[in-house]
Amino acid sequence: MNEEILPTFTYMTGATAVPDEAYTRSLLSNGFTLIKIPKREKRPLQKGWNHRGKVIDSPDQLNQLSGMNVGLAHAFCTPNPTCAIDLDDLIQATKWLSEHGTDLVALQNATDAVGIVSGKENSFKLLYRLPDGLRALASKAITGPSGKMMLEFRCATKSGKTVQCVLPPSVHPSGSPYQWVGSGSIFNLPTIPVSLLQLWLELLEEKHRKPQAIGISITTPETPRQVAIFKQQLAFIDADCDYATYRNVIWGIASTGWECAYQIALDWSLTAEYRFEEHTLDALFFAYDPNRDDRITAGTIRHYARQGGA
Repeated sequence: MNEEILPTFTYMTGATAVPDEAYTRSLLSNGFTLIKIPKREKRPLQKGWNHRGKVIDSPDQLNQLSGMNVGLAHAFCTPNPTCAIDLDDLIQATKWLSEHGTDLVALQNATDAVGIVSGKENSFKLLYRLPDGLRALASKAITGPSGKMMLEFRCATKSGKTVQCVLPPSVHPSGSPYQWVGSGSIFNLPTIPVSLLQLWLELLEEKHRKPQAIGISITTPETPRQVAIFKQQLAFIDADCDYATYRNVIWGIASTGWECAYQIALDWSLTAEYRFEEHTLDALFFAYDPNRDDRITAGTIRHYARQGGA
């Protein structure tokens, strides 16, 4: 893909080192709900941060944000939830969106476009509000040809908890500040374009297909005994692991083709509650391909379980 068809950024000016009180007060006054994040971090560390009762939605709570990075809690914003189109691989995402009827360059160059860049090469986010009458949507991640995250529609988890995006001028772990891009303003967020919303809704419908429907054969019967043995093996594998191990375990679970496979993957993932992200689980589980050359099977679970002491 030629670089000239990729979005070009218009940077906004006036950023401070960290979000100051006037800025965060204005956000709260405009119905945005916020998450406190340690400076130079991009993930909240507070237990249960994504629950409704943990977000910051009142000026009385401003002291909690002093000197902190600030995240936008999409699902709980008013009057409508906000959302983000997170482009983690801008080149591949531009191509994929084009194939699905969406011109990313036109979206970024819109007069009301509100975007965020972190300094990470080949990535940025677009922020929107959901239309009136639509509740927070479950996030949906799309993986690229390499199996890594390419694009994500972000708003909420399947169970209704919020996801978040770090807001400028918070400081990225690399030390560079997040920056606003685009011609619009967060204080006047555009409604998500119909084409993007329709695509998101269609993707959510596809997500609920059972593994058997996408060509995964069941090699081990789904009996109570086999399920119990499988869960016992997983108990020896720490879900607070590196990404490659987590991916392999999720694909190993998906390879069973069982009706309960997704629930098993979810239950195991939640044993690392502070690290768990439902959208990552979904992206991996539903991207499992039994025809990969390096096919991962239930034997992968036995391998990791033995390493863990089973």
